[in-house]
Amino acid sequence: MTRGRRLFSLLLLSAAAILATPLAAWAQSGGERFGNGALPTGNHAANLSWSAPDPPDRTAHVRLLVPSNAKIWFGDALMESTGVERDFRSPPLKPFVRYEYVVKVRWMENGREVTQTLRVPVAAGDYIAVKVPISTPERAVAAAATR
Repeated sequence: MTRGRRLFSLLLLSAAAILATPLAAWAQSGGERFGNGALPTGNHAANLSWSAPDPPDRTAHVRLLVPSNAKIWFGDALMESTGVERDFRSPPLKPFVRYEYVVKVRWMENGREVTQTLRVPVAAGDYIAVKVPISTPERAVAAAATR
């Protein structure tokens, strides 16, 4: 054999030994790296799974912090919830469009009835909290609301 052929054969045997080492280690391990005796050949993408991303939240969430005896109306609809923290969720809204809810809150304070009407600006995906009573209800609620 010529020197060039010997060198080429030696390189070929070395490469085969290097490539065989991981396969031999895999064979000795019982295929644990792939689980359940799967072979290290072929397309393993079929074994992968994941869930689709959650769709964007198209609703607006409004939390009102009100006196415990308060009654709340969104538009003309009287809400049935009770307590000092009340959470409301809009129907799905169009993205990138601003909406406004007219909210009326009525409660008893020192023996007299108090009513405040608020304009609550919302958009799809908003989380807004408003504490009532607001000292200046004629101003935009945006100043009192936290997103």
